[in-house]
Amino acid sequence: MAARGNDLDARANVRSAGLRVTAPRVAALEYLSEASHSTVDGNRGAGPDQLGSVSRQAVYDVVSGCVDAGIVRRLVTPGAAARYEIRTDDGQRHVICRSCR
Repeated sequence: MAARGNDLDARANVRSAGLRVTAPRVAALEYLSEASHSTVDGNRGAGPDQLGSVSRQAVYDVVSGCVDAGIVRRLVTPGAAARYEIRTDDGQRHVICRSCR
């Protein structure tokens, strides 16, 4: 998991988006800050020491709420699981090679 300094950043990001600060939201943002372009299944393993067992649906709900609030970006490509990143305003483009995917 992220260092405590990142925990404070995650909390600030959640608050600035107008969301209530919860352990699942903080853990999801910390995980995405370290594992950009992660799937929900990857994020589901975030923070087991803080969260215990978290259902897949709970992680989808947390990540979707963060997408709706504008603090997480959803990357959707045909034939692949959606991936997520916390950079939302960098203008970064994502491409997929049609030969090797």
